[in-house]
Amino acid sequence: MDDEQTVSEEETFADPETSLDDKPFGARSDGEIAALVEGHLSLLPPIARRLRRDIGSAAEVDELLAAGREALFEAARVYDPTRSPFAAFATSRARWAMIDAVRRETHSRGQSARIRAIEP
Repeated sequence: MDDEQTVSEEETFADPETSLDDKPFGARSDGEIAALVEGHLSLLPPIARRLRRDIGSAAEVDELLAAGREALFEAARVYDPTRSPFAAFATSRARWAMIDAVRRETHSRGQSARIRAIEP
């Protein structure tokens, strides 16, 4: 019986395009994802304004909101209701996505400046 279980587990993960995050805890329909996103868009502006205030002029609020919307969509897709409330989960994911967007933006600026400095 262990062999049968092993085979079925191997078959489940045999496709390299499939990961555990693709359809966790049952697939959500596009409508369910849209409802979660639309219901929680109001979480993003306060997060973006606070990050903008904390980091200074490194990023525009609109850029932060765009990163937050993407993170909110992804959070709705992978959310596990048995672990935490959606608002807490989405807030954390959105905040980290916004921080990562600022990091990427400032990192590329630094590289560009260094490249220009060493060009002949």
